[in-house]
Amino acid sequence: MMNNIFTFLITLFLCLHQVVAHEGDDHSHCEQALLKAPITIHSSGRDEDMLPELEVAAKKLTQLAKELGFATPPHIMSFVPAVQMNVLASLGRHSAPHWVDGENILRNLGSASNILEFVTRGCDACRSYFSDTNSLKHQISIIMHVLGHNDVSSNSNFHKSVYTDSMGYSKKFAEQVQWLYEHYDHDEVSLYVQWLYSLEYMQNFVFAGFDPPNFFKPTTDNITRVEHLGTKNKAEKTYKSNKHPQRPSANILQALVYNLPSNVPTWKVELLDTFEKSRRYYSGNIATKIMNEGWATFSQYLLARHSDYTTDDDIAQFGGLLYGVAFPKLDNPYYLGLQLWWHLWEQFKNKPEMSKLSAKEIDKLFVSRAHEIISTNDDFSFIDVAIDQKWIDKMKFSLVRPVDSKDKIDRSKIAKPPSNDAKLMVALSRHRERIVRYIQRKVASRQLIFPHVLLEDFNWMNNGIIKLRHEMIEDVPLKMDSSFLSLFVLSQLLEKPIALEAQYDVNYIFIVEPTGKVKVHIKDDKAKLDHRNPLGAINQQLTHVGQKIVDE
Repeated sequence: MMNNIFTFLITLFLCLHQVVAHEGDDHSHCEQALLKAPITIHSSGRDEDMLPELEVAAKKLTQLAKELGFATPPHIMSFVPAVQMNVLASLGRHSAPHWVDGENILRNLGSASNILEFVTRGCDACRSYFSDTNSLKHQISIIMHVLGHNDVSSNSNFHKSVYTDSMGYSKKFAEQVQWLYEHYDHDEVSLYVQWLYSLEYMQNFVFAGFDPPNFFKPTTDNITRVEHLGTKNKAEKTYKSNKHPQRPSANILQALVYNLPSNVPTWKVELLDTFEKSRRYYSGNIATKIMNEGWATFSQYLLARHSDYTTDDDIAQFGGLLYGVAFPKLDNPYYLGLQLWWHLWEQFKNKPEMSKLSAKEIDKLFVSRAHEIISTNDDFSFIDVAIDQKWIDKMKFSLVRPVDSKDKIDRSKIAKPPSNDAKLMVALSRHRERIVRYIQRKVASRQLIFPHVLLEDFNWMNNGIIKLRHEMIEDVPLKMDSSFLSLFVLSQLLEKPIALEAQYDVNYIFIVEPTGKVKVHIKDDKAKLDHRNPLGAINQQLTHVGQKIVDE
């Protein structure tokens, strides 16, 4: 089975390379920064009949977006066959010839089959990929959607702080892996790639901050000086801080780039560097998913109303496209994001000072206001900015619970339910603050999905141990089995013991050595500390559990 998947990935990689890698289009060197034209279109070869019209539409819509104040960076549009589009969309990048990508493609292929486009930032240009099976009118509407994404990418600090060409580097990574298979031991390369895949989510997903690899670069310079001030504000003592890194950081993947052992082969260092560059955009994308998809979907209306595409047929075609995407469900980012942007727009255009302005002037001012929101907000804060009591009343939103036997309800005064399986509910609140917190927690609380693990010290207690600490949020503990496995992978890559401080019933310190040996120490105020072991007493039971997980 594994060999079949591997063969499938090799074939798939070669196919994708032919479809979306064009002559002279060297993604890794960001040649698109030199493009003079604002738009470059790559055809799949199967859409030549509509390509001239698409090119005209793309240029007109880009010019319109610019007039409204949208950011319009150089844009590379690639139209690809539906099968390749599904594969690309299932990963959001180029696939590497490795079983992990094969498994992910097979798992995600079903959900990816409905994706009409996806967009990535690439240095000074944006890349977008379209299925060549879409109709002309649908492609035009999708181009408007993509222009909205490009606008967010150019204005969001969460996107701008992570400056990379994810598609270019994922392509380069795939090519590096293939070359290494041919020139080095296949199993060694495959195992190393598997370890790298274990690192891709060791980033700051909870707060979407980003510390680049340079932040973790070892240095002997006196970077940090600590001063104790006396009563006269004069330094009483100044000394050098040797702590590395200078402060705790959740960007563990980025920290590894300049901290691999000195004896590691060059190919491993280079492969890690490419891998990190191809994955660093994850946290910013996830943090702004609702706001981003909402703005892109809203752009399909905002741009269309000022364009040449306003006939009844245009409206019907565009509406039919959105019907299958922005369906009403709270955890659908297209729907919720669209509703929130639409509400902000309605509130904005109905201000008294807008009454004397044209529709285009109003929308241009609104785009400017939207950029203020996009620049500094993630989904969590965007929900708070966008939702007011008017929106709650308009949407008839309530917090409810099922009726129970203790409720005294006169059922004769209740309207007949719309269906036999309808449940009778009791409304608890329509208060804005409570509803906002509920929505934030349900769709935008990343701390309920991703653990927040901080890298604290590369030389903890000066004993050569690399120290991590789990910052538990809302009493959600780490999964113990994956914790031990992650520590083992890090110990193999860094060739040092890795310690993790984590809280369960008490505070524990898990330590996994490069040999695979596991120890679990109890770190708790109530526990008696052995002076010979400053880490705390050893928990034999958890040590045995952790050792079994690593050994298997």
